[in-house]
Amino acid sequence: MSNLTTIRRSPSNPYRLFLDFDSASPGGLGGAGILYDPSRDVISIDAVHKNINLPTRSTGALIADGLTQAGVSKPAILEGFNVEKSTAAALGSGSDGRGTLIGNMLADTAKALGATITLWEPIRDGGIWHLRIHLSHP
Repeated sequence: MSNLTTIRRSPSNPYRLFLDFDSASPGGLGGAGILYDPSRDVISIDAVHKNINLPTRSTGALIADGLTQAGVSKPAILEGFNVEKSTAAALGSGSDGRGTLIGNMLADTAKALGATITLWEPIRDGGIWHLRIHLSHP
């Protein structure tokens, strides 16, 4: 997938990206909100909506497309910020996040970026969970 994601930068924060997945399949909507922390080389995905006209597990490749276009295709860490209920329940039960909805999205993004996952890191933050994956790039 190349240039199937449209990117908008926040006018008030150059590290805040809004990805629109509609170019990949018009009418399917979908997109993501991303915050890049260059000091820690962390991409935090804090909002995501699947394009309903695309196959299951296509969101990770669309996020990777947007990151590549934005010039941040080799982050050290990808993070699902404030994960949804099913992933939070799995993390609360001791899972490391593999095979969960957010875990799959992060793993698919890493794969599309050509990265290898070196560590799965669930993080409890009060009443919410974050899921981080640490990456290695060739």
